[in-house]
Amino acid sequence: MKRAIHLFSTSRLTDPALLILICVAVASGWLNSDFPKGHDAISTICSAATLKDFFMSHGLLFDCSSYGTVSSFFLDSRLLHCLLLIINLLLTWVAAAKLLFFILFALSAVSAYYYTYELTRSRPASFIAGLAYVFAPYYLIEVVFEGHWSFGAQYMLTPMVFLATEKAFQQPKIGRLILAGLSLALLIALGHPQTLPILVGPFLVLYMLFRIWLSRKERLGINVATCLFIFLTGLALTAFWWLPLLREISYFRAPYTLEDSESYKATFLQAVTLRPSLDCAPSSAYGASPFGMTTVLRFLPFILAVLGIVLNRKNKYVWFFSASILITWLLAMGSASPIPVFSFVQRYVPLFSGLRTPVRFLLFTSFAYAILIGFCVKGIGERLGHVHLRKFQYCKALPAVLVLASFILMANTWCEARAAFSTFTLSADQTGALNFLTEQGNGDYRIADSVFESEAYNSETRHYGNPIYWVFAYGKETLPGGLPESNRYTTNLIESLRTDLNSGSLDMSEWLSLLNVKYTVVDKTDPLSSNVILDENFELVWSSQTIDIYENHSVKPRIFSFSNTNERVIDLYDGDTINLSYAEGTQEPMLSLSNDYHLSDESTVKSSYHFTTAYDYLCLEAKVEGISFSQNDAIHLVFYSQYDMPDVHLSLDLFERDGSRYDVVLDAVDGIKAGWNEVNFPISLLSLRYSTDENDHLDLDQIDRVWIGVGKQGDSNQTREFSLYFDKLSVVTQEMNTNIEYTNIRPGKYEVHVNLESPSYLVLSEAYHPNWVARVNASTIHSQIIYQALNGFYLEPGEYDITLEFVNSPLRTAGNVITVVAVLLLGSFAVFLLIRMIRSRRHRQPHADVSNILKN
Repeated sequence: MKRAIHLFSTSRLTDPALLILICVAVASGWLNSDFPKGHDAISTICSAATLKDFFMSHGLLFDCSSYGTVSSFFLDSRLLHCLLLIINLLLTWVAAAKLLFFILFALSAVSAYYYTYELTRSRPASFIAGLAYVFAPYYLIEVVFEGHWSFGAQYMLTPMVFLATEKAFQQPKIGRLILAGLSLALLIALGHPQTLPILVGPFLVLYMLFRIWLSRKERLGINVATCLFIFLTGLALTAFWWLPLLREISYFRAPYTLEDSESYKATFLQAVTLRPSLDCAPSSAYGASPFGMTTVLRFLPFILAVLGIVLNRKNKYVWFFSASILITWLLAMGSASPIPVFSFVQRYVPLFSGLRTPVRFLLFTSFAYAILIGFCVKGIGERLGHVHLRKFQYCKALPAVLVLASFILMANTWCEARAAFSTFTLSADQTGALNFLTEQGNGDYRIADSVFESEAYNSETRHYGNPIYWVFAYGKETLPGGLPESNRYTTNLIESLRTDLNSGSLDMSEWLSLLNVKYTVVDKTDPLSSNVILDENFELVWSSQTIDIYENHSVKPRIFSFSNTNERVIDLYDGDTINLSYAEGTQEPMLSLSNDYHLSDESTVKSSYHFTTAYDYLCLEAKVEGISFSQNDAIHLVFYSQYDMPDVHLSLDLFERDGSRYDVVLDAVDGIKAGWNEVNFPISLLSLRYSTDENDHLDLDQIDRVWIGVGKQGDSNQTREFSLYFDKLSVVTQEMNTNIEYTNIRPGKYEVHVNLESPSYLVLSEAYHPNWVARVNASTIHSQIIYQALNGFYLEPGEYDITLEFVNSPLRTAGNVITVVAVLLLGSFAVFLLIRMIRSRRHRQPHADVSNILKN
């Protein structure tokens, strides 16, 4: 027994166990039933709850990849939701989430320990490196406090990927190669979509090039083959996820400009101390400390890293991680960097253009810091070992240094750790609202808060829990829940409405009805709640001091149809005279009649544009004084474009005689598509932007002008020339049919029966995605975007049995095939190796028996 204890105390298992115990002590604030503070942690819980409900309803063997809602969970930390779901079988959601993240948190330290040991062969150095890695201040806030657990999985796996890669380079045996490929596949499958192409992948490639450079010429071919095998294995095993994302790049436009990253960049000192000042971070974590000693402590990781470079300056690994730190510093500083690295990649590399937060590169800086700090401890240990003074030997200087360094490292991030692992409870009003909403029957409707925000308006209390977020975990569908694969269209719509609310009063009744919202939660502590207008169809059904809940009695079903009647044409031309004039902008457009593109018998109006600077905006104006409007009217517009123009957007504006302006951006996400474009937009959904009215409502009898705005968005100042061909502009009355018979077969599939007397549009109140199709009489009708965010299918008059279904894209099918083939190949090879190993042992056994007999 004593020998076993001695072996354990001297083994390499002691230090990782001690690291885990320290992590337990730091995270002890989580050992209660309260909710984690990060709003994204709550989102992970809600998504996993919905995934569980899906599996319970439709079976684990159902092809969930064909349905967008489940696929959307797999877009970010896909396997993380599955792991959370498995733990939930034994624990509550909150306890399961805390346990899952604690595993990621503790294993981050352990994985850093083993990789540092591989480089230094020093247990004390590895122990301090593990502490430095898990106590990195940016990690504590980005991952723990914010709840970005997919980055936590990446943070945990990065050292293991580098360790497996290093082992494969040292001895490129097939087992080590497969292990390295599997570790890379886990990094891709558990991490955020930005992980491999942006945050870790480039540095892993640099590491491989560095290792190839270190190798001898005769090993060059083997090392190159090693790199290719690792990457191909990792990519093949995860092709089911990343390959479908390539379709997003095919019509890619940068969603963020360089200016959008201004709030998420770091100064040089913030990058050095790993403490960037973010809008989303609590002041208690990143605020300037009044104590001089604490300020000095903030520079301790940097000082130890520099000391590690000095003490091990002949070690080539040290210089690789030093270079990595310099690169990540420059990237994390964003536009403030003295060398415009981030602005260059943000402008010219599509994947980088999707990164709004340059400070996320500090996650890899933290990794490099930890390794260099480990080398620092190794260097100190080696020099103390050369000192033969008895007092140093008697005091055991190295253990003293380790204990001191450990305490200093933890003291350095004490405030961050306390903030990161803090929790919160719902207020009495929130609990009451949650209980009311969860008691309502499961119908075909959604629940939404009035300002479409799942987090609080005040940055100091940003992680205030909104009741509807928790309803998500009870199987209720919330806005924008239940969306297929990509919810960027609904997200853009929500952000637009939020902007309108900030501008003033907004009647949200029609939008809420159209989006299938039955219960609306109004948080009266939010100043924007005073701008919310709900019509008489919304009844107050639950109230408290801080929260009101309204029930919508005019909610539209998930599927309905509309047809256009009573068309009143707005003349774009009369003989040789064009009744469309220049309104505003930097340059007047050129107008002419054209026979090039037209649907009707008359000529189209060709409108040519010449944009020279970013955000140019031109409007064409038409008079509509002689046309009568009613509440059910819509603007009907048909136009033609020769090219896809993702950076050009069309808007629609109605003006009252007093100058009040109601408008909408029709194609804010994808821009203008090539070919014929048709718009049917109800005037009741137009949002007020500028008004001199007192009632803040569109007065139908006061409308006298309509604008068709053509705008260029983006950060490019390159000249843009193009023409649009307007064939028809009219006002139509939309007759709604909400008595459509339909059955929800499963998520992502509806059976619909319709009987149409006139040409109509069948509307599916799910977020638009091109993978939604309607199957009618062996023919397929593809979805077209309608009402800015939903799916529309055009149908001729007649009676139909229709199947609406979210189908796999060819890239997803190809990705699934690649992944299955890769798994089968690796599995077959593993079985082959196992059989050969068993046969080899059996072959050696008789020889061993003969040898034993001869010896005896």
